[in-house]
Amino acid sequence: MEGGSREACVVEDVTVRYSRDRPPALRGVSFRARLGEMVALAGPNGGGKSTLLKTIVGLLRPERGRVRVFGRDPYRDLEVRSRIAYLPQLSDININAPMTVWDLVSTPRYVRLKGVRALLGRLSKEDFEAVERSIRAVGLEDYVDAQISELSGGLLARAMIARALAQEPDIYLLDEPFES
Repeated sequence: MEGGSREACVVEDVTVRYSRDRPPALRGVSFRARLGEMVALAGPNGGGKSTLLKTIVGLLRPERGRVRVFGRDPYRDLEVRSRIAYLPQLSDININAPMTVWDLVSTPRYVRLKGVRALLGRLSKEDFEAVERSIRAVGLEDYVDAQISELSGGLLARAMIARALAQEPDIYLLDEPFES
């Protein structure tokens, strides 16, 4: 991991609009965050917090301004996106997907695969250990084989946190992680 004084995220005069016939969801937002720094966003419902996180992770493109994560544009650069763990609001998660807790938590490890492992889609021992460590960290050992559609809101939130931990990112973007 890199030193704590490096700028991890720079948002400069960002305006985001979902459609031309609607007012901007964000207007003129600017801030800087260094690696190792914790930043919290507070504001009313509909105030643009989720929109800002989606813009930082590269899911939305600013209409104006710029976003840089480790000096790169996350909207255009998939590699820099892999350094960000994004935990959306639970209401944005499709819990009807046919997957177990293990499947969910292990998904970000597949992005890291290279070479023959990538072609075969096989996780390494290190990948398995990272997934197991993350599942233990949130206390879901007894739910590894449970379908995510069968989980309560609280258990699903813990599974999503384990997924973010298993990614071993440089940046965590958590959108209402305690909402359940």
